[in-house]
Amino acid sequence: MGDGNVVIIGYIEVDPADRARWLELVTPLVEKTRHEEGALDYAVGPDLVEPNRIILYERYTGPEALQAHMASDHFKEFIAAARDIPITGGPHNTRFYQGGEFSYGPSPLASSQG
Repeated sequence: MGDGNVVIIGYIEVDPADRARWLELVTPLVEKTRHEEGALDYAVGPDLVEPNRIILYERYTGPEALQAHMASDHFKEFIAAARDIPITGGPHNTRFYQGGEFSYGPSPLASSQG
């Protein structure tokens, strides 16, 4: 990658009975995030094999764009709306890349989420 882009690739897991509702709730977030300044790509979708898995892919121009996304009203609205749907697996299945470096687990920016 070699640039300052931040890429998040991973998946979360929810009860298969909750997956359709979670995807319904995340759709407005995806639509609005794709119009954010600094958001280069944002995709969420169901795994085609695992009924409890939701695939995540995000790409931003840098950490500031990711932080702005996490501070956006539409991100906060999604978090509030989806709060009642338990995530049964998550951050340990996520990889964060920036400038050719990568790490596993929670975002290195997690402490700035407040």
